Amino acid sequence: METVAKIEKGDKRMLKKLLEPPKDWEKEWEGMPEFIQKDLTSFSSLIVHFRNKKDRENFAQLIKQKITHKTKSIWYPEVEIYNAKLYRYVDDKKITRRRK
Repeated sequence: METVAKIEKGDKRMLKKLLEPPKDWEKEWEGMPEFIQKDLTSFSSLIVHFRNKKDRENFAQLIKQKITHKTKSIWYPEVEIYNAKLYRYVDDKKITRRRK
C-alpha cells in the first residue's frame, strides 16, 4: 500500500493557485483601518512559594488581592483582564458586549 499520495500536475497547479495571494491583494485592503496590537505582556514575573496556607493568606492581605489554592497567577498592581471573546464588532461607532 502506498503511503504517500501522488499529486498530478494539474493538482499541483491548482494547489499553487489556491495558496498564492491574489495579484491585486493590496486593492482589497484599500481603505481598511489600521490595526495596532498593544503589547499586553508583563514586564517581569516571578514564582513565589508559600510554606503554608497562613503564609499565602498573609501575602494576599499584604498586596490586597484574593489568592486561593486555585490561583495560578496575579498582576501587581491588580489589573482588569480584557477578555476579547466577550465582545463583538458591530460597526465603527459601537462595540457591544456579547450575551452569554
